Amino acid sequence: FRAYHGLPAGFPVLGPYDRSLGNGGDTLTLKTASEGAVVFSVTYSDQPPWPVEADGTGRSLVPAVDGGADLDSPTYWRASTAVGGSPGRADPAPGRLEIGELKAGPDGLQVRVVTASDVTYALETSPDLRTWNPTATNTGPSDFSLKFLPGTEGRFLRAARR
Repeated sequence: FRAYHGLPAGFPVLGPYDRSLGNGGDTLTLKTASEGAVVFSVTYSDQPPWPVEADGTGRSLVPAVDGGADLDSPTYWRASTAVGGSPGRADPAPGRLEIGELKAGPDGLQVRVVTASDVTYALETSPDLRTWNPTATNTGPSDFSLKFLPGTEGRFLRAARR
């Protein structure tokens, strides 16, 4: 565990834990060893409004806010930024990713993507919101010009993390 997550040899790891958490949702309770007092308990799910990005993608649930909130509330949690989570250290905040501006012009569609300089993403188009095709991949903020062929004007556009 320490080697896999890059933790120092002296980092305390409690256990063993010889069970598994429910993939569709479960209750996780941490108790003190001496008195069995509940330190915390959370009941989670893999269904919205819970962060679905943490279901089967290798990401874990991490606090989205600092304390004071109801642990059983989906709004208290977000999916970890890193695949595999970040045991033993704070999970870095995810970078913002949004399509900031769209302009239709004679040469096609002008797209401005607003994001942090270290966020990698792809612009993707879809004719039906089911099948997505990457048109450009980039890291950091950028402007793109997309040319659509005649008859494809009804396509959908999204920016997706990579």
